[in-house]
Amino acid sequence: MAKTAEKAVMVGARISPKLQYGLRLLARVQGRTIAEAVEWSISLALRQTRIGNGEERLNKVVDTAWEKSSDAQRIEYLRRKAPELLDFDERAAWNLVIRCAELWEEAFYGLETDADGDHVLVRVAKDDPNREEQWDDRVPLFPIIEKHWEAIKSVGNALGKAGEIEMRFTLAQILDGTALKLAGID
Repeated sequence: MAKTAEKAVMVGARISPKLQYGLRLLARVQGRTIAEAVEWSISLALRQTRIGNGEERLNKVVDTAWEKSSDAQRIEYLRRKAPELLDFDERAAWNLVIRCAELWEEAFYGLETDADGDHVLVRVAKDDPNREEQWDDRVPLFPIIEKHWEAIKSVGNALGKAGEIEMRFTLAQILDGTALKLAGID
C-alpha cells in the first residue's frame, strides 16, 4: 500500500557551524529553502549509497519498504533484503515473531508457465497433483502480527535485552506476560 499525501516530519540534528554555513550556501545556489536542501541532500545520499555487496541502492530498498502497509511488514522485508539495516528493537521483535508458531502459516509453491512462456513461482494447494515440483515455506500471518504488534515489540525487546530470544512462546504467553516470566524476567 503506497503512502500518499505525506505529512512532513520534524527532524532535529546538531551539525557543525561549517556544515550549517555550507547548507545555507547550498540552499542559495539551488534556490531552495534550507529544509528543501536537506531533503535533496538526503535523497541524493540514499541514491548513491549501496548495500549488500554493492548490489542494490538504498533508495530502492527504502521505496519498497515504505510501500509495505505496516511496521511489521517493513521489518520482515528488511530482514530478508538487508538484515544489517535492522536495529536492536526490530531484530528482537522479529525474532520473537519467528519463534511463535501461531504467527505463521504453511504455504506451498509450485512452478507455473505464464503467458510469455516464463516459469513463475505461484502459491498452490498442498500436494497439488498437477505440480511436479513443490516447495513449502512459512508465511507470516500479518493480520495477527499487526493486531498484537505493540505487545510483540515490548516483549521482544525485553527478551532481547535479557538474551532470551531463543525460547519459543505461544501468542497467549506473549500477550499475558507469561513469556517474560518463563524467561526469568520480572
